[in-house]
Amino acid sequence: MLEPANQVIILFSTGNLRIIYILYTPFSGYFYYLCSAMTVAANQPYLFPYLGYFQLIAAADIFVLCDSMQYVRRSFINRNNLLVGGDKFLITAPVRKASREAPINEVEYCEDFLDRWMRTIRWNYAKAPFFEKVMEMLEALRNERLWNVAHFNRRCIEAVCAYLGIDTSLVNLSDMGNISGYDKSDRMIGIVERCGGDRYLNLPGGRALYSPCDFACRGIELKFLEPYLPPYRQMRADRFHPALSILDVMMNCSPQEVREMIRNARFS
Repeated sequence: MLEPANQVIILFSTGNLRIIYILYTPFSGYFYYLCSAMTVAANQPYLFPYLGYFQLIAAADIFVLCDSMQYVRRSFINRNNLLVGGDKFLITAPVRKASREAPINEVEYCEDFLDRWMRTIRWNYAKAPFFEKVMEMLEALRNERLWNVAHFNRRCIEAVCAYLGIDTSLVNLSDMGNISGYDKSDRMIGIVERCGGDRYLNLPGGRALYSPCDFACRGIELKFLEPYLPPYRQMRADRFHPALSILDVMMNCSPQEVREMIRNARFS
């Protein structure tokens, strides 16, 4: 997986050919020559999000982490579902007090939250077939000691992508400069244009927010990804619980099996 991208620069664009430069440090980057549609997707940096989130990342050329958007309390930014005692259970990572208007990248976790998460995971997943491999990843993340919500969640997403072999470039919205717009649709179109994209891919929930006509008027195709959430064996569960945190999938399925799930997502 490539290191985190800091900036996307369009050097040349004509017809269906684009030459862009993805900057990683002030002195290094990669050129991309794009002769077909370039797909951009975006979402808030959630904490170990569900499988569909990673299907969205894998289907995009550039994935924008909306770290400068407002932090939403009681959302999946700082919590997610795991199996506890064989049942679906919402586990929250507590955050320090912040302004109600604070963006995600100005909110911090309480410092011991990951220790608590890992104790819960050990108690409930110790016998899962891929427990040791996933715990190794979690231990490495804990040792980085990142408390900023946006920074830590990005590192979690990067670690999962590396584990699964997803090489989509990740870009922070906060690194893209000011992108204004009169509504959510207009701002998202601006994000896609700033990335040099001509296709925006979203999850089904976006159907209520975005109109294909608005995007088409700016030369951008709007597509939706239908997550593929097949049943798999879950530890101690008497029935299958879909759409849990990606950690549950990784604990119970091999990287090859998860990659196959990711490839089977559909578009509309």
